[in-house]
Amino acid sequence: MVTITPSAGEQLRAVLEQQGGPEAGLRVWVQSACGCGNVGYGMGIDESTVGDSVYESEGIQVILDPASASLLGGARIDFVDQGVYGRGFAIHTPDDAPVAGGGGCGCGAR
Repeated sequence: MVTITPSAGEQLRAVLEQQGGPEAGLRVWVQSACGCGNVGYGMGIDESTVGDSVYESEGIQVILDPASASLLGGARIDFVDQGVYGRGFAIHTPDDAPVAGGGGCGCGAR
């Protein structure tokens, strides 16, 4: 299951009010993954379809496709405000630990 922090929930509710329909929720998916564990995530406003896993957190419907659901178990979505460095949503998973040795993988992504 994916959980949403209260600060992210507040921001997401505002986005859903502006851009979503009555059945809209937050779809979260895995964009890419490589053998070293480097994973990218995506989020967007969408409606659930057959086969999706649907959860509710902070009053927001969270939608996961079957492939992403297995990789996003225990994830947490937060809203971060880093002042001049920007603000936005961050997805934290239980696997967020840094790579041993501090660097690179064979895919060139790190």
